[in-house]
Amino acid sequence: MDDIIGGKGDVSIVELRITRMPAFEGKMEIIYIPEEYFPPPPLTFTIGVMKDAKDRALADDYVSFITRAKASPFSSAAASFRPSPTRAANSLINLG
Repeated sequence: MDDIIGGKGDVSIVELRITRMPAFEGKMEIIYIPEEYFPPPPLTFTIGVMKDAKDRALADDYVSFITRAKASPFSSAAASFRPSPTRAANSLINLG
């Protein structure tokens, strides 16, 4: 987002909540994308832990909770969240 705000980019697709963060709020034009242009489900979301997390153990526990198949309400069939512990999925998150 810093590149967009700094004039080094033209456009970015982000979650609306990002545009409401103090660092970015009011600094960009928001154009809504109609749902008809969304890809069919399931949509992919990622979860991870920042390398500079203040409480790494808590952050790791949260990721475990969200991705736990039976205990988490987020991974239930009703919520449509499914862990993806595959080599392809891991290659997307193990970038460095």
